[in-house]
Order: sequence, then C-alpha cells, then structure tokens
Amino acid sequence: MHGLARMSAGLGYGSFVYLFVTLFNKQQVVLTHETVWSIFLISAGAGALSYLFDIERISFLLALAAHFVLTNLVVLLTLLFNDWIEDATWSSYFGSLLLFYTISWIVFIIRNKMIARELNQGLKHNANNSR
Repeated sequence: MHGLARMSAGLGYGSFVYLFVTLFNKQQVVLTHETVWSIFLISAGAGALSYLFDIERISFLLALAAHFVLTNLVVLLTLLFNDWIEDATWSSYFGSLLLFYTISWIVFIIRNKMIARELNQGLKHNANNSR
C-alpha cells in the first residue's frame, strides 16, 4: 500500500473511531475547524505510520509498540499545537489514547477478516468454476 492510500485508510479509521467514541461521550462535543483538522492530521499520521508493519526486519510486536509511541507523539504534538493539553489530565489522556487505539485495532481486524472471507469465497468460486 502506498503512502497516500495508507493516509486515506487512516482517515477512515480515525474518523470512524472518533465519531464512535463521541457517540458514547456523556458530555456534548463541540466540533470546531481545529478539531476536525486535528482528527484528520492524527488519523492520516497513524495511517502513514502503518508502514512500520511492512518492515520485515522488525517483529510485529516491535512495529506495534513503535506505531503506538509515534502515534502518541503525533497526538501530543497536535494537543500542544491546539493548546488542548491543559484541558486533560495525563491519566485521562493515556486512557483516551488507549481506548482510541484499541477500537482502531478492533475495527482494523474486523475489516481484514471480512476482506479475507470475501477473497476466500472468490477463490473458492473460481476453483469450482474451473473444474
């Protein structure tokens, strides 16, 4: 997958997860232009960083840890840039980050299983037709 495709996929995952988590937020969330652009930046950054999983010299666990740390860095920089860091405690920050990251991975795994199922059905269908 190329860089633009990774960033685009990251935008999809990040936007979905943000809206999903916001759905269950007890406080009313006000969307501003800064919030939307920040979610886009964080999501595209996480998508671009998914390149780490294609590096064969490092294990999946190391790639996952590096992706988490670097995504966290992108989030922190975005929070600092928007002066949002003062509004959150460190425990709520890391809790939110862990929640977003976990939900993103669950969505990613479900999506990949659905794609694998479709590919396997297509292969099975093609194998049956070629007999």
